Formats: sequence, C-alpha cells, structure tokens
Amino acid sequence: MITSRRFLVAQRNLFLGVLLGMLFYAFVFEPLSRKAAAQDKHLTSLWKRLTKVEVAAAADTGVDLAALDAQAKVFEGLAKRLGTADRGLTNRLALDPPIREKIRLPFQLFEFQNERQLQIETLGKLGREKNVVIAPATFVGFPNYSSEQKQPGLLWGQLAMVQYALAAGIQCQLTSIDNLSASLPRPITTETNQPASADELSVTLEVTGTSPAITRFLLCLALKPEEAKAMGLPVASENKPALFVDRILMRKYSIEKPDLFKLQLRVTAVVFRT
Repeated sequence: MITSRRFLVAQRNLFLGVLLGMLFYAFVFEPLSRKAAAQDKHLTSLWKRLTKVEVAAAADTGVDLAALDAQAKVFEGLAKRLGTADRGLTNRLALDPPIREKIRLPFQLFEFQNERQLQIETLGKLGREKNVVIAPATFVGFPNYSSEQKQPGLLWGQLAMVQYALAAGIQCQLTSIDNLSASLPRPITTETNQPASADELSVTLEVTGTSPAITRFLLCLALKPEEAKAMGLPVASENKPALFVDRILMRKYSIEKPDLFKLQLRVTAVVFRT
C-alpha cells in the first residue's frame, strides 16, 4: 500500500515533470521552430532567385528548339507505343463482351444457377465423349453464390473461366480432372489507398495426365485461341482470354504408372472495371 509520504513525492515529481516540459516547449522548442521557419523562408527566396537566373541565362544563350522538337517527337512515339501495348494487353486479358455485360448488369441468381447447371452438364458430356474422367468434387467446387460475395456479378466471369479451363483440359486429353475450388474475387489496385482498377478471379485445379497432355493444357490456358491454333494445339473456345497460371505443383502419380503425373495449379483471370 502506498503511504501518504510516497504519494506526495510522486505527485511532486509529476508536477515538476509537467513544469519542465512546459519550460522546454516555451524556451527551446518554440525558438527553434521559429528559427527553422525563418530559414525555410530564406531558402525559398534563394531558390526563386536561382530560377530567375537560369531562365535569364537560357534567354541570353538561346534555346535549342530543334533539340526540344526532337525530344517531343520521341516522347510522342513512346506514348503511342505505350497506348498500343495497353490496348493489346487489355484485349488479351479481357473476357468475352457478353460475359462483361452480365457482370455489369444486376445479378440474377436464378439465371446464374441455370447457367451453372448447364455448364456442368455440358462439360460432363464432353468429358465422357473424350474419355476424360471428371470427379464429382470438380462439379461441387464450381463457383456458387454466397453471402460473402460483395460483387456477385463477378460470378459470371468466374464461371466462364472455369468453363474455359475445364474445356481446355478435356480437349488436351488429360486423364482426369480431380478437383476444383473457387476463391472469392480480389480487388487489384495499382497504388495504395486508390480505387481498384480490376478484380482478380481465381480457381485451384487438380488434374492427372501424361506429361505431353499436361504441357498442352498449360499452354492452352496461357494462350489466346489464335495463338494455340498457330502452335497446333486444340482450341476449347474461340472467345477464351489469356489466363494466368501459377502455384504449380507437379508430382508422380504412382510407381505403377510412371507416365502419369498429378498437377495442382491456380488459374486466374482479370476483370477490368473500366
């Protein structure tokens, strides 16, 4: 228990600390602050005078207009090339216009569920025709509505991406498609505290196949249809965008089947907000 004497000592020390802080602020911090402000004002004045001297010197010696014109043309050329590259990248990654329109419109859950079921039936039939086994877990993992989704319209983009990826796997003659899980969309921002410019849609796939089939599959995911055709690869959809592929894990299927491999990967698409 604190005695009255110790309490008075602590109270006195606290009072002295506050008093010393006030004296430091009044006699040290404030004068230094005023001095720093005065120095800033002096430096600003010197900078303005220096700028005027440089402008006057340029006027006396003359400005090389030809050099400036040449630099301007170089910058114009760079701007055009950047614009072309930007449009090319957008066209390469953008989803099909009808899909983008569905994303923009108010989300209709009943319509989405019908399309989801239709895609499951269509891909299941295609898998049977091509002798590619599609495990039930794959269809269970199809994108579906949940209350956690802040932008349910993006489900249309995710469903289209799943269709592109699975159709590519079937056309590339994978042995089986074993599992699929869809992640929630993630906003993409180019700068901190700035509005998102796009959204990332991703799914994780687990497949089994031979080395040639897996190689074809990875290439088909990353290429546009016309690029796949040029390389002699199968085309699952004429409207497929280029998809990102990462987090690849590949391992032997079993000792008994040395020509088969298990592949786990993440497939990502980008939806631009503009």
